[in-house]
Amino acid sequence: MLIRIVVAGLSCSVLGCAADGVPTEAAEQPYSKVEQEFRAATEGRIRRSYSTEPLDRFLGSKVLRIPANYITYFGKENPKQRDPNEVSVYMFLPSYSGVTPENWSQFGKPDRSGLFVRIRAQPTHIVPEKLIADFIASNPPRTTAFGMPAYHFDTRKTTLRLPKTGQWVEYVFGNVSSSGELAYMICQAPDTFLKLPDDPKCEVFALDSAKGLRLWLMFSQMYARDWLNIERRVSGMVGQWLQAS
Repeated sequence: MLIRIVVAGLSCSVLGCAADGVPTEAAEQPYSKVEQEFRAATEGRIRRSYSTEPLDRFLGSKVLRIPANYITYFGKENPKQRDPNEVSVYMFLPSYSGVTPENWSQFGKPDRSGLFVRIRAQPTHIVPEKLIADFIASNPPRTTAFGMPAYHFDTRKTTLRLPKTGQWVEYVFGNVSSSGELAYMICQAPDTFLKLPDDPKCEVFALDSAKGLRLWLMFSQMYARDWLNIERRVSGMVGQWLQAS
């Protein structure tokens, strides 16, 4: 704990104080030192544990063999087999690369280049595509967003719901996915009574019945216009990870 003293109207840390009463760098040293030690310890752990070797993830009877650096930067510390309800993957746009010893500090953090992916076995107890299709079938207002035709969702003006929470107003898009089935994108929309975050997101919902998998993607709105290409690219990667039964 830092102890501060007040002398002649000057507030100074016992670790250091400039003549004008502004704490010197020494006053900040305990905090920066802790941060430096944490970073050094993490970097050392990454050097020991980083791996691109595949980790097996099971979704029911399906096996996904995913390079470890798309799941964690401590690949050697993770068992090869688990039985989750879903598999979470993180990568960076526009390269679609996983974590590296250089970009590890951004892994899983809010970032304009971050692409979050969840892979689930189909079916699930909630069918997001049906919720969106029901909303579109209700003949909602049409608009344009990111240079593309869209539907305007306002939770205050409809009893229907979308497969996400936390936002009153959304842009809703529909198109054909790489599997030939309908895919949807939902993006946070501006509203008079609700301030958008600094980096508003879009979410994509896509079903691949042939693979028996459902994809959920989340990324910055700066990539909204490219959403179908992102879905196709990620779906192709998942197809490569999926092992033959």
